Amino acid sequence: PGAPTRQPAGPAPESKPKPKPPPTPKQKPSKPPKPAPSIPKRDWCCEMLELPKSGDISRDQLRKAFRAQAMKWHPDRARTDVEEATRRFQHVREAYDYLIPVCT
Repeated sequence: PGAPTRQPAGPAPESKPKPKPPPTPKQKPSKPPKPAPSIPKRDWCCEMLELPKSGDISRDQLRKAFRAQAMKWHPDRARTDVEEATRRFQHVREAYDYLIPVCT
């Protein structure tokens, strides 16, 4: 009773494959993780942890200094400059890792 439905004549048109988007370049950190210190490594580490540069450092002194600086510069605690806090926190960690084997 109604008009017959029309079907397209011939085979269905083939869809062309979509071109792939160009690969995105890997993001590079905006700053190097550590600066090349112009002072001896041990002195730089003591500066980062606010420890005396001369004399022996006990493990307890090192642990307390590390904890204080880690709390000060932890990125989760940063209210303004998270990038600077992250960079400083990494330096504090590096200083601790360098000094822990040589402390008494």
